[in-house]
Amino acid sequence: MVLYLALLAALYVRAIVVLRRRGWEVPRSQQAFWWVGMALSTAGLLGPDAHGTLLGHMTEHLLIADLAVPFLLAGMRTPVLQHLIPPVALRPLARQTRLRSAFRFLRRPLTGIVVWIFVLYGWHFAFAFEGALRSPWIHALQHLSFVGGSILVWWSVIEPQKGRLHGELWKIGQLMGARLSGMFLGMAFILAGSPAYASFYGEESLRNQQYAGGLMLGVDLLIMLFALGFFFWRSAVDHDRKHAAGLVTLMALVVAFAGCGGSDEQPKPKVNADEKVIRDWITKLNEGDVEGAADLFADDAIVEQAEEVRLKGHKDAVEFNRSLPCKAKLTDVDPEGTTSLASFALDGGSPGCDSGVQVRFLILDGKIEQWRQLPTPQGEVARLLSVPNS
Repeated sequence: MVLYLALLAALYVRAIVVLRRRGWEVPRSQQAFWWVGMALSTAGLLGPDAHGTLLGHMTEHLLIADLAVPFLLAGMRTPVLQHLIPPVALRPLARQTRLRSAFRFLRRPLTGIVVWIFVLYGWHFAFAFEGALRSPWIHALQHLSFVGGSILVWWSVIEPQKGRLHGELWKIGQLMGARLSGMFLGMAFILAGSPAYASFYGEESLRNQQYAGGLMLGVDLLIMLFALGFFFWRSAVDHDRKHAAGLVTLMALVVAFAGCGGSDEQPKPKVNADEKVIRDWITKLNEGDVEGAADLFADDAIVEQAEEVRLKGHKDAVEFNRSLPCKAKLTDVDPEGTTSLASFALDGGSPGCDSGVQVRFLILDGKIEQWRQLPTPQGEVARLLSVPNS
């Protein structure tokens, strides 16, 4: 178990170092989440005496699965997630399409809850629970299944594959559905008139079993209350952000329309200014001048492909531009009110660079404020952005 924890720690440190070399600084808060999860896992695996009492066994499982997993998932939020496993091991896994499809299915919200309930209740039948206590191999399998089931429940809630945690209110129901199943099991331990695992812990273990049930009940209740408060707050924050973005767009439209009158000398069409910035950007990118291309982005620009990411300064802009592997030729720029839609023909020199893409730009004062790639007509997102090899 110590080697397992050491390997996880080493992989995480390696991912942080690789990203730092490429100009991407992982926030300290995100790193703190990971190390809190590691501390909880360590306490669970090395701390309580799982074989001595049912309370110790239950504490172990709550620490490594119910509490550590959400912190670990928050700590590995993208782009750490893509760099956590070294490429030599990641590439063979990425080629397993059936494995990837199975994981996509299992991590669906309802599917994850069903799997979690099956795992939770299945292992608490006497033959399975006592088998894990008597065999270290079965005990290790029990740990893996608890951690795996918890990952499936928490994955759709935390969404580590996205750059930002979104506050959808359905996530409250997701967590409540999973935690209620644990609360019912905890209540069963509390109300039982005889020990559930007397053949291992003895006939005098009823009081300890009730303590274990109370611990399960308390942890599940705290997680439910936290989810209720946190995701209502997060939903309000997301609503305010969208409202603020809408006001900015409205003000830009008002300014644009106001500039259309009041003077005999009409300004040049906006598309000309936008096209110059777009053409300068793609020219610098094609020439390998990543720094120059990044200089054309605003400090807090938004870029969007499979998901929306807000850049946090010049370093993020450099990293984003460096991650675009395809050279491209600007074929058209169409004005769309305050934005411009640019069409590019990729040069076909690299895998995946043999199609056309469209990007919608919002450019203010000569700086790219928003860079949003549109899906292809076939409904697939052309992959300009690829995860660099580590």
